[in-house]
Amino acid sequence: MRVLVLGMCRTGTASMWEALKMLGYVDCYHMMNLMIDPSDNDMWLDAINGKYFGGKPFGREEWDMLLGHCQAVCDFPACAFAPELIAAYPDAKVILTNRPIDAWYQSCIGTIRNSMTSPLLYLMGFFDTEVMGKWTPMTRALFKGVFDNDFEKNGIQVYQDQYNLVRSIVPKDRLLDYQVGEGWDRVCEFLEVPKPSVPYPNTNEAAAFRDRNWLRFKLSLRRGLPRLTGTFLTFAAVVSWGYFLW
Repeated sequence: MRVLVLGMCRTGTASMWEALKMLGYVDCYHMMNLMIDPSDNDMWLDAINGKYFGGKPFGREEWDMLLGHCQAVCDFPACAFAPELIAAYPDAKVILTNRPIDAWYQSCIGTIRNSMTSPLLYLMGFFDTEVMGKWTPMTRALFKGVFDNDFEKNGIQVYQDQYNLVRSIVPKDRLLDYQVGEGWDRVCEFLEVPKPSVPYPNTNEAAAFRDRNWLRFKLSLRRGLPRLTGTFLTFAAVVSWGYFLW
């Protein structure tokens, strides 16, 4: 593990994810990885239970099992474990992605909060047990653990606590406070890598979030279609049988 991006989600993490891959970091872990390998959801749920709900806390051994193949992490769920990952990987450099807190709050309200409270997640999890059936319990537990199930009340305080904590425990020579929109210069200087000749990636996080949700829904529907069809046919058969009996 070489880089821990521990800024909260919706702070340019999608752009930083793309940037780190462009800089040659292998297996940069992001929430999107859980759509590629849904088996990781089980370990993340164990980690969440260990931190927030009385389970066994993760140590270096468990983190290596989950993230040992990665050279960098960013976004949720990793950023929820800032002190744990800093302790597990003391030689890793840390990047705190920042944006104005009011803009961050409004962005989360329009995306993550709405997504986490949507009944559609439960429905997708019922029909798509392979991916969404694992992803939904993990993200619900994460939302409950991090924000105590009330983003409107606790979101800004959680944001402030996250940044204050990281700044208090990471030595200044291993920490980069990075503002969204700064570009390559300070990132490359901090990581001691050559600056690419192409522009720094500029991912519209709200649009990217909606695109990912739409893609997730389409893939989930495709995977769950056999079960959905079977459920519908069973329901139709029961209704028809009841009609004839009546």
